[in-house]
Amino acid sequence: MPGLIALLFGVSLVTGLITVPFVWYQANKRPELFRQESKFVADEIGLQYSSPFGSSKSRWTAFKRVRERGGFLFFDSGVGPNLFVPLRAFDDESGARLNGILRGAGFSPDGK
Repeated sequence: MPGLIALLFGVSLVTGLITVPFVWYQANKRPELFRQESKFVADEIGLQYSSPFGSSKSRWTAFKRVRERGGFLFFDSGVGPNLFVPLRAFDDESGARLNGILRGAGFSPDGK
């Protein structure tokens, strides 16, 4: 039995699952931050992203690629963290409009 506990602990440590209770606890301490909506606006010049943590405005030239993976749209600058937006945030019309804007900015649908 101690071997099984050690194995489960090791697997949770290696996969990062051990952090889940701590992240959940911290998120529940500040619901006014973590349970608020974020705002995403894209146009021909670039995009604006606002959340309770801050806001940013970036031109399309700041991004190396834009790609869709695992239910999210990732805006990759090539350095540092990616900006990501869940695909469920877009209805059919706004998704099609965004795809047109991205093509106009030089991004292909396959993320290159």
